[in-house]
Amino acid sequence: MESPQRLIQYFHDQARQYPAQKHIFWQRDSDIKLIESEKFIRQKLNYIHNNPVQEQWALVKEPGEYHYSSCAFYETGRDNNGIDVLNVL
Repeated sequence: MESPQRLIQYFHDQARQYPAQKHIFWQRDSDIKLIESEKFIRQKLNYIHNNPVQEQWALVKEPGEYHYSSCAFYETGRDNNGIDVLNVL
C-alpha cells in the first residue's frame, strides 16, 4: 500500500502538470481500441450493459432495468421510457 506522503506527493505533482485546473481526479490517459469486428463491439456492449448488475454496484437485478442503459433498446427496440426509438428515427 502507498504511504500517505507518497500519495500526497503524487497528487501534488499531477496538479502542477495542469495548473489551469483546480482539481484532477482521473488519470489523463485512455486505452483507445479500434473497433475491427462485431464480436469486439458486442463484447464492449455486454460489459457496459452488465456493469449496473455487478456486485460492487448492485444498482439493478437485470441489465435492462438500469434507467440510463441502452440495454433495453438493444433487447426490445424501445428505450427505458417506453419510447419506440426505431420509429422516432
